[in-house]
Amino acid sequence: MSSDTRSIMQCLKEETQTLHTEAERQPFQQALLAGTLPRDTYADSLEQLYLVHRTLEAALRRHAPTVPAIAAVVREYQFQEIALRSDLACFGRAVEPVEALPPVRAFLDEIEATSASNPVALLGYHYVLEGSKNGLKFLADRVRKAYQLDGAGTAYLDPYGSEMRSRWAQFRQDMDAVGFAPDESRRIIRAACSAFEHLTAMYRTLGAGVAVAS
Repeated sequence: MSSDTRSIMQCLKEETQTLHTEAERQPFQQALLAGTLPRDTYADSLEQLYLVHRTLEAALRRHAPTVPAIAAVVREYQFQEIALRSDLACFGRAVEPVEALPPVRAFLDEIEATSASNPVALLGYHYVLEGSKNGLKFLADRVRKAYQLDGAGTAYLDPYGSEMRSRWAQFRQDMDAVGFAPDESRRIIRAACSAFEHLTAMYRTLGAGVAVAS
């Protein structure tokens, strides 16, 4: 019997911390923070994120009627496919066709496999993307300035505005209230770790050759 008394959110934060830090240290992220990331490279990243969100959100919607944990946690306002469509339009990008980079293709395939075999673990991927909004909100003003955006083009970075803190608190509360079985928790944590690994590989690919100021 497991003696782990941590909540699922504690486990997710602690078990993914190293991977989270690695993701934030990619040249892509550093250049974006510095305002030096090429505009087209940033738009490329939105295209890839669009593919991820579209696939994951379709799977979550598909399973919400039959998987109580998904129904209890996932809310419509958390879905970001529409926001990404809007941002891509601001950068003159069409959402079709968009070709997945190899690490993103691997991520999409994994999401589909998880959806078919163990849908509750989709919440691990969802945790990573929902949690990323805390840091992305900080980048919104920098991105607007770097790419001379006039109030548009950052719907994905700051979807909640002043409600960011309360919505993250609600997500935490909902996840902790589910009462996942130990095996479910392990699968969710593994999915979250895998999401960080796939996204880091995506940003490493996108950031190849990007100069970072010393």
